[in-house]
Amino acid sequence: MNKLFSFLTILIIGAVIGYLVSERIPFGGMGDATTQSEEPKIAYWVAPMDANYRRDVAGKSPMGMDLLPVYEKKYSSRNGEGNDAVRLSPAVINNLGVRTAVVKSGVFRSIIESVGFIDYDESKITHVHLRAEGWIEKLYVNS
Repeated sequence: MNKLFSFLTILIIGAVIGYLVSERIPFGGMGDATTQSEEPKIAYWVAPMDANYRRDVAGKSPMGMDLLPVYEKKYSSRNGEGNDAVRLSPAVINNLGVRTAVVKSGVFRSIIESVGFIDYDESKITHVHLRAEGWIEKLYVNS
């Protein structure tokens, strides 16, 4: 009887361990099984070499490459900004030297003074070094 009881105990413990492993529930606690990371939804699939080639399902691009998923982004509607708002990181704003100011109503000066340089249109200039004597009648080279 004692051997039968120990055999049944080992069998039940093995079944419980097998169930836990198959359900991927951590051994530490079964109560927190609902804490799963939420994955973002896929908005569409795009070709890696051509961002204009979009599809609703996964597949291959015209070049034979696998399509890449583009995920939906969740934006907070801070200051009335929608999904089309342009966002810059503070480091980029600092590096670019972006300055912001309050919009004021007023008269705009029509005279703008600026510095500029005048130079030749290099696409219209041609200069050819010949290694042999002769004439070039027509030259069909832009750059």
